[in-house]
Amino acid sequence: MTDQTTPAATAGGSESHGHYQHDPRDARHIDVDEVNNKNHYALYAVFRLTQPLPPLEDTRRRLVGESQYYVDQSEVTTRGWDD
Repeated sequence: MTDQTTPAATAGGSESHGHYQHDPRDARHIDVDEVNNKNHYALYAVFRLTQPLPPLEDTRRRLVGESQYYVDQSEVTTRGWDD
């Protein structure tokens, strides 16, 4: 992407395609191709139980273990858990 092809938002909220307009809030000296060629994404997942967890601790541990195994096999990098 170059300065000539980067769309810029106009004051009315629409984009002016093909004409770059510098925004003074933008960082300077950034290689936009380097930024655009990298992976920048995140996945957030929130689940709600439809029923309470099983009362037996062994059953709960098995359920959590199976869930952890499934996540591990998905090749997704997990940065944290929250309960």
